[in-house]
Amino acid sequence: HSATRGPAMSTSDIAIARVRSGWDESRFALGIGADEPAFADLVARHREVHRAYHDLGHVAACLVELEELRALATRPAEVSTALLFHDAIYVPLASDNEARSAELAGAVLARGGADAAVIDRVRAAIVATRTHDAPGDSDAALVLDVDLSILAAPSVTFDAYEVGVRREHAMIPDEAFAQGRSAF
Repeated sequence: HSATRGPAMSTSDIAIARVRSGWDESRFALGIGADEPAFADLVARHREVHRAYHDLGHVAACLVELEELRALATRPAEVSTALLFHDAIYVPLASDNEARSAELAGAVLARGGADAAVIDRVRAAIVATRTHDAPGDSDAALVLDVDLSILAAPSVTFDAYEVGVRREHAMIPDEAFAQGRSAF
């Protein structure tokens, strides 16, 4: 007898499953209820057509990376929540993506009844992804490390990241893009 297998999951299905798991674990740990419209909105935002790197795959990869480092988190559910929302709003070249993403996360958390201190810490960690300067909080620093862990990825993964970021910034001339990436 050969074992029958169900249909293989696509990369997108795997990413959604990982994001769903992170979402459910985080909201449960933070004591907030289900908010299916907010989850659907988060997924839809990460599926926007202009995203070639800052998509569900990136969020899922961040959550997988966090699993390896979870013991370093003082408040793992807050770190996970910040990672879920850190690129929720992503418009290439916009300078307020992180602030707007933090506002969105804060609104979702407030609607769910999260404590004001939790909301403040999550928002601060998301805003810190703008400059990648941690605001003196080890959990915020962990969010930044996880977000930038792609920089230490194997070359094949890193090269795919570079291609994705370039596609997201196709409107920038090659020389200016190269200068910006070098500065980053």
